[in-house]
Amino acid sequence: MKSRGVDFILCPVYVGAAAVMGESQYWNYTAIWNILDYPGVVFPSGLVVDPALDPVDGGYRPRSEVDAREWVKYRPERYEGAPIGLQLVGKHFKDEETLAAAGLVSDIVQGRAEDIKPRL
Repeated sequence: MKSRGVDFILCPVYVGAAAVMGESQYWNYTAIWNILDYPGVVFPSGLVVDPALDPVDGGYRPRSEVDAREWVKYRPERYEGAPIGLQLVGKHFKDEETLAAAGLVSDIVQGRAEDIKPRL
């Protein structure tokens, strides 16, 4: 990140909407940052699963066994209202800056831009 001039990385926190309690089996979206010892902050995007907008894609073909295992879990009616999360990852030893930036990004993606003006 340093050599490329990247301050933060905004990325998904999971393969889909929030997992049902006890059913999460794929942590690589967050685990990689733990392994690299980079600070990361998980926050809701403000979006949730809506069965009318998020139907199962009947034409989708999983790319691996892991992908297939996660994909078959999705049933829109079961996940209705489940939050879709994001994470912001910062530079090594920049925990405070990462937390502050995550607050700003969270407010922006959730449409609370008026909340960021006092912090700019």
